[in-house]
Amino acid sequence: MIWPPSPIREQLNRLRQDFDPVSLEHAEAHITLTQPFKGPVTRGLMDQLVALLAREDSFAITYGPLRSWLPSPVLWLEVQPSERVLELRRKLHALGVFDLSLPHTEDFVPHMTITEGLSGPCVDDHLFNKLEGRVKVGSFKCTSVVYLRPDKQFRFRVEREIRLRDA
Repeated sequence: MIWPPSPIREQLNRLRQDFDPVSLEHAEAHITLTQPFKGPVTRGLMDQLVALLAREDSFAITYGPLRSWLPSPVLWLEVQPSERVLELRRKLHALGVFDLSLPHTEDFVPHMTITEGLSGPCVDDHLFNKLEGRVKVGSFKCTSVVYLRPDKQFRFRVEREIRLRDA
C-alpha cells in the first residue's frame, strides 16, 4: 500500500473517524496498491518486493477531489497520476505472488477511501455534498510502499516499509 505522510494521513483519518469509524478501525488512510498475497509472506518474497521496488522512482501523488460510487456507499478521493500507480500495481502483480482471482483486479481505480458505509451517517448525495467542501485537494511525494498486515482483530498495521528510488 501507499501510506500518505503523517500530517495528511492524520487529516484523512479524522474524516474517516467522523464518517466511518469502523472502517478506520481496520486501516488508516491509504492507497491500495495490490491484491492480497496468495500465501504467507516469506523472507524470499519480501526480497523480491524490495528488489523490484528499489528500481522504481519515487513520484508525486495528488489526491482529491472527492468522488463517489453512489449508490454504493463509498466516498473516496481521486489519486493521480493513476497511470503510475497502476503501472506499479501491474509490475508487482507480475511477480505471481498476489491473488488475482479476486474482484476488481482488472478494473481497479486508485483512490483513498473516506467512507465505505460500514458505520457513521448514511452515505448519500447529501453527505457527498457536505463533504465535498471539507475535503481539499493536496499532494505528497510517494517515496515508499508499505506492507500492512492484519492483527487478530483484523486491524492492519505497518509490518515493513520499502523505499522507492530517489527521483
